Amino acid sequence: MIDLKDHLQPFATATRLTPQEAANLCVGQLGIFNTLQHGPPEIRPEPTPLAQLSFHHRWLFHSEPRYCPQCLAGDGSPLQNEHGGPWRRHWYLPMVFACPIHQRLLRHACPAGSNHEIHAAPMDRSAVGSLSDPRPHPTQCRHLTGQKPSGGRRAFCGVQLADPSPDHQPADEVPELLRLQNSLITNMNRPPGDPLRVAGTPIMNHQYFTDLGIIAALVLLSWPASEGLCASPTLAAAIDEEARLRLHMSRTRQTHHHQNQFRVSQPWAAAPADARTCAAILSIAWKVLKKPTSGGLQRALAPLLIQADRTNGRATNAIRSNPRRSRALAVAMRKPWSGLRHGPRLNSAPGW
Repeated sequence: MIDLKDHLQPFATATRLTPQEAANLCVGQLGIFNTLQHGPPEIRPEPTPLAQLSFHHRWLFHSEPRYCPQCLAGDGSPLQNEHGGPWRRHWYLPMVFACPIHQRLLRHACPAGSNHEIHAAPMDRSAVGSLSDPRPHPTQCRHLTGQKPSGGRRAFCGVQLADPSPDHQPADEVPELLRLQNSLITNMNRPPGDPLRVAGTPIMNHQYFTDLGIIAALVLLSWPASEGLCASPTLAAAIDEEARLRLHMSRTRQTHHHQNQFRVSQPWAAAPADARTCAAILSIAWKVLKKPTSGGLQRALAPLLIQADRTNGRATNAIRSNPRRSRALAVAMRKPWSGLRHGPRLNSAPGW
C-alpha cells in the first residue's frame, strides 16, 4: 500500500497499467510525501523509507483504512454498480477522517462488528479484515465470524459496507471538522516548492503532519489540559473516553520491565480508529501548531507538557524527543518549562 518498489513493473504489466498509473495506486505517491524526494534542498533531509515512517508514526499511517459508505456505493456507472466505488488511498491516512464529497465523517467499523472474531486492540480494529481472501465482494466486510463450516473455510462477515444514504451527524460539530479536513487535505497536496511552516520556519509536508501527530499524542496524554480548545462538549467527552483507554493501556504496559522508549510512548502514538474522536483531537493539535512564532508555540505547548509530565514523565520525554519532529517544534518543546508554569491557562490564552 505504501510503495510497490521492485514489484512495480511486473504489477503494471499484469494490470495493463503504465508504471506511473500503477505507482499512483500507492499511498507513497500522495503529495504529503513529495518533499522526501523533491523538496527544496534547504529543508530536504536524507530520505526516510516510508515503510519505516509507517511503523513509527501511527498518526501518519493506518494499517487499515476508514471508509465512506456513500463512496463505496458507487457513482451509478455499470463498472461501479458491479464492483462498488473505489477504496481511496487517503483513507489509509489517520488525518483523513471525513469525506469532502459527501460532507460526512468516515466510518472505521462494520455495522455488525459484534459478530466478528477480533483479537486486535480497540484502536487497531477496522472494517477490512482478511485482505487476501478472494471470496467477499469489494464492498463487503471481510472480518471472520469465528464460525467454520464442516470441512470448509472459516465464514466471513459479508455485511454490506456500501450505503448510498447520507449519515445523520450533529450539525454543531461536522461543519468545523469538515473545514479542518479541507485544510489538512490542502496542506497534504501542497507543491514541494511551497513548503508548510511551523512557527515561521519552512518544513517538509510529512514533517508538518508528524509534528501534528506529536502534539495530538500530547493532547491525549495531558487531557484535560486542552479541553478549552475543543469544539463542543460532546467531542470533549469522546476525547475523555479515549484518554482513559490510553491511560489504562499505559498502566498495563508498566507491569513489564525494561521497556524501550518507543514502547513507553506507544499508548499515545497512534490515532484513534474512530473518525470523530480522531478529528476532535486533531482540531486541538492544529490550533496549537498554527501559532505563528516560536514563543507563541512554546506558550501554547507548555500546559500540555506540564500536565503530560505529571501523568507519565517517561512517555512525555519519549514523545517530546521524537527524532523525526521538525526543528521548529523541537525548539518549542525544549525544557525547562518552569518559567511558564504560572502563565495563563491554555483555554484562556489570547488569540484562540
